[in-house]
Amino acid sequence: MIGFDSNSDLERLRDAIDAAWEQAHKFGLDPFPTHFEMVPASIMYEFASYGLPGRFSHWTHGKAYYRQKMQYDLGLSKIYEMVVNTNPSYAFLMEMNNLLQNTFVAAHVFGHTDFFKNNVYFQHTSRRMIDKASIHAERIAKYEFDHGREEVERFLDAALAIQEHVDYNLLLRREGGESKPSNAVMRTTEYDDLWNLDERAERAEEERSMRPGKPPRFPEKPEKDIMLFLINHAPYLQPWQRDILEIVRQEMLYFVPQMQTKIMNEGWACLVADSLVQTEYGLMRYDALHRLLARGQTVQVASGEGICDRITDRHVRRNAPVIRLHTRRGLVLEGAEEHKLSVGPEQWMSLQSVRVGQRVPLAVGENIWPQEEVALSGSAPRLVARQGGTQTAVLGLPTTVTAGFAEFLGYLCYGGRVDPLTGRVCFTCQDEAVARRYVELVTTLFSVDPETIHFTGPETNRWYSVFRSPEALELVHSLEMQNGVPEVILRSPRLVVNAFLKACFALTGQISEGLVLTAPSEQAARTLQCILLNYGALSWRDGAILRITGNSSRVFAEAIGLTHVQEVQTYLRNAPDEAPFDEVVRIERTVADVYDITVQRSHRYIANGMLHHNSFWHARIMRALGEQNVISDAETIEFAQLHSSVLSPSRTSLNPYYIGFKILEDIERRWDNPTREERERLGRQPGKGREKLFEVRELDNDVSFLRNYLTEDLVKDLDLYLYKKEGDEWVIVEKDWRKVRDTIVSNMTNFGYPYIVVDDGDYRGNRELYLKHMHEGQDLDMPYAEKTLQHIYHLWGRPVHLETVFDGKRILLSYDGERNSKSTLEK
Repeated sequence: MIGFDSNSDLERLRDAIDAAWEQAHKFGLDPFPTHFEMVPASIMYEFASYGLPGRFSHWTHGKAYYRQKMQYDLGLSKIYEMVVNTNPSYAFLMEMNNLLQNTFVAAHVFGHTDFFKNNVYFQHTSRRMIDKASIHAERIAKYEFDHGREEVERFLDAALAIQEHVDYNLLLRREGGESKPSNAVMRTTEYDDLWNLDERAERAEEERSMRPGKPPRFPEKPEKDIMLFLINHAPYLQPWQRDILEIVRQEMLYFVPQMQTKIMNEGWACLVADSLVQTEYGLMRYDALHRLLARGQTVQVASGEGICDRITDRHVRRNAPVIRLHTRRGLVLEGAEEHKLSVGPEQWMSLQSVRVGQRVPLAVGENIWPQEEVALSGSAPRLVARQGGTQTAVLGLPTTVTAGFAEFLGYLCYGGRVDPLTGRVCFTCQDEAVARRYVELVTTLFSVDPETIHFTGPETNRWYSVFRSPEALELVHSLEMQNGVPEVILRSPRLVVNAFLKACFALTGQISEGLVLTAPSEQAARTLQCILLNYGALSWRDGAILRITGNSSRVFAEAIGLTHVQEVQTYLRNAPDEAPFDEVVRIERTVADVYDITVQRSHRYIANGMLHHNSFWHARIMRALGEQNVISDAETIEFAQLHSSVLSPSRTSLNPYYIGFKILEDIERRWDNPTREERERLGRQPGKGREKLFEVRELDNDVSFLRNYLTEDLVKDLDLYLYKKEGDEWVIVEKDWRKVRDTIVSNMTNFGYPYIVVDDGDYRGNRELYLKHMHEGQDLDMPYAEKTLQHIYHLWGRPVHLETVFDGKRILLSYDGERNSKSTLEK
């Protein structure tokens, strides 16, 4: 049953929610009174995109709404609940969710509202934020009437560009007062020198600022709350503009505690390493994607209909039971038993539930491609000795994967070979035009002239080319080919991939009731299928042979420039459309390491051409409801499947649902059953697990939660490691659990946003604004930073500068109202 079609359904839901409320209190939870409201999808997605009901309008909110609503309408995603931190709290349930799903959501909501009420980091949030948001929206609407919508929206663009740069700790400091401890207080602990560090630093700074002839600093100390600094000191803002900045800042401060406690406040499936995930950087193997994420790289993945969403977490689980699906078109999907696969609009199915004959929709025509050419490591020009002499000359090697280099790789993969012993690169084909094109590419790319021989005879007509170049050979050998296609091709822009495919078809392609392409291996053919799906082209695979039929052949022909061929034109005129579906024809079981990612907002991603799809207390409440027969045995089993999809374990990442759940479980276990050493040394009494959970709930945020309770055993069980690039490979370089834990915690500082402070509000005595990036190993996105400086200039009204570190060098980014500039600073 989908949705609620009768009053009896609503009555059952009310009874289930009441039972879940009572059970939550029996467990010791103390949530805010919670009002549940059933809403249609349009309202749910509006609230989710705006963050709060009644919030001010802005194009970014509307964009988020239409993206989410479109995905829902197309059956690509669904929001189960939204809960608002107010007193009383408001929770919104989707009308189209069934009884069990909404009961599950209600149990989850009570965990949230208990956390909102009792965690110290939420104590300063407004419990009437819905009312405040509505008042804010009214004020901004009035400003639009008074000053013009375009002017207000332009100012909001600037304000929202820096909304994350607030200092929530100001609230804590203000409540505690600004008075400093008296120097007369005698400390008698071994940490006295640490307690005095701040005081000594402050006194030294005051002494420096009081030196004769030196003007006082403005601000006196670096100011983290850029929003507040602009509100108080921006010289040219009008009152209505300061008010808008304050509105944006207040609402951001409301959301900060949720950002600080995501792992604690939430609780969360998986594919094998060679699965190809569609990302903003192209198709990436799952294991390579994890290595990229491990070094702190931000990555967005395709989540359906040409839209990308950011990965917020990653996970790996070793030696998991795995199911391998084979489809009629020849696609292969291999993942954990509980992994969720889209099988239709609003329908997700665990792999263990899939049966032969199951129809599976394919992700066709995402058309998401990288924008930058892939850099080739170690390919800078160098001096080499020419064969047959001692003279040295400059040999230029390509530095990026251009269309020409991709075409060369296509010829090499499909008609060439390399001999590492002799250093020879060989190529053979039957087409003179192709042979000449190959020679032209080699000469251009590697500055060498291949030796070319034409073999002819009664049964022979082949062109053979060979050249020797240790540097070119080294470059080719450095390219990864784990999925049968050079990895650099998978991460290249569309025009570059076009060139690679054109070369492949030139060597092995045929026109026979469509377009036929023979790959060098089955793995390569499966990879090519995924590439073609991104174009919008369906294919059928038989071993290493791909057949592209119907309208898909037109898409492929246009991509590689085949439309001028008469045979192709004749076929394409009558090419029929094909439904973007596939069918499971064989199922196998095995064991493998499985990978997963957590995707922001949509919670889904595309891998191998298919669409794939989080807490502690809701699981206990739901199990209790099953024991009380509030939900049936069948519903209890369905819940277990739903819960396992949310909390599937994983290997090398932090998922807020999974990690939070596992740490909370571990806390309760350790405090319920302390070791003998813990009892003797720490005085820990058995049976205190739940009491400890409530203490953690009240006092911790994610940073302290992980620092205090991510233990050595958990780090080992969750397979958390630190990686470093050695040559072209990312390898594990740190297994020390303390260093792993500390690195995870440091990466969570400032919620992953760059830590930037106001260093000087009167730079060069000219009221210019000087910002400083407190660089901690991760460089800024330069184009984004330059655009943000333009927004800050709009707020400050004078030139703006940002000091940062990029590629190991201190640089200064500036914007003077007309142009961006960049300069190098002395060390």
